[in-house]
Amino acid sequence: MHTWVRRGFQTALVTGGLLMLGTGIASADENVNPDLPANPVDAGVSVPIDTSQNAVGTPFGQYQTPSVHRNISTGDVTGGDLGTQALPTRAVSTKALPTRALPTNALPTNALPNTGNLPVGQATSALGQANPLMRQASPELQGLGGNQGIFRGNRVHADVVVPIELCGNAIAVGGDAAEDATCSQTIQHSDPIVTNGDDEALAGNVVAVNGAIPVQLTGNAIAAAGDAYAHTVAGQSGTTGGDIRTSGAAGTVAGTIGAAQVATPVQVADNAIAGAGTAGADSASEDDATSKGSLRTSGKSGTAAGTVAGVPVAVPAQVDGNGISGIGNAASKSTS
Repeated sequence: MHTWVRRGFQTALVTGGLLMLGTGIASADENVNPDLPANPVDAGVSVPIDTSQNAVGTPFGQYQTPSVHRNISTGDVTGGDLGTQALPTRAVSTKALPTRALPTNALPTNALPNTGNLPVGQATSALGQANPLMRQASPELQGLGGNQGIFRGNRVHADVVVPIELCGNAIAVGGDAAEDATCSQTIQHSDPIVTNGDDEALAGNVVAVNGAIPVQLTGNAIAAAGDAYAHTVAGQSGTTGGDIRTSGAAGTVAGTIGAAQVATPVQVADNAIAGAGTAGADSASEDDATSKGSLRTSGKSGTAAGTVAGVPVAVPAQVDGNGISGIGNAASKSTS
């Protein structure tokens, strides 16, 4: 057993050294010539984490967990920056919700006050129609010749944003916990792509994947031993993507776009789970995901040029408003 542990630490140290080396290379690559064509490969995953206003009940009293606001990102493979843009926090409309003492007996569902209406979370994926776009009519393509270096203007791009909101939860572990919170998280990446493959073969082609997968864990009351009550209004929004512009006019297998635009919010909110205590959740939550951008190219006078294949995916996942009890009592009222 000890041998395995030692080997595990050795592997972690070696891996850490490699990661540090990679970070140094990325920093050095940030000093680039703006006149050079864009990097052919641009990929990364960003995980902005926002945790706050979570309560844990212990035998020694209630404990507020620390707030964490941090972005964990792989960065671009070729040294670009996939950092989260600083954006103003979106206001979340709320109704005044009364707080009350946590009951010590069974918590009936009709005892919970009305939270009012909150817009239902939406999962949207904006995918523009592909239509011919000639270089002469497009200022953004002017000056982009068909032969853009040894990669001929071909681009492979992936940008996945996974914001995590963990807020307004109450967990009773040997003591009572109550949380009354208002939470909001807004993350947006704008990633347009402009290239060109006119008059060339196998040039100006784009393969892109843009994904927004916000994960919301808010307004849950969990009573392992003790009483837990969560009264939370939470909103979350994640956006990624951008317009893709290219052209394969008078080219061969040029100006082709293959793009997947993924908007998949995941919401686990407003649940009451009681093991050996009483759990009550009276919360409202909203979770939005958008993968935006239109796809435009031209294949005029070309051969197998100017082809577009767009795949929009919008599949929200929701586990909300459940009351689950073991020995104790649980009740949940949810607007989501």
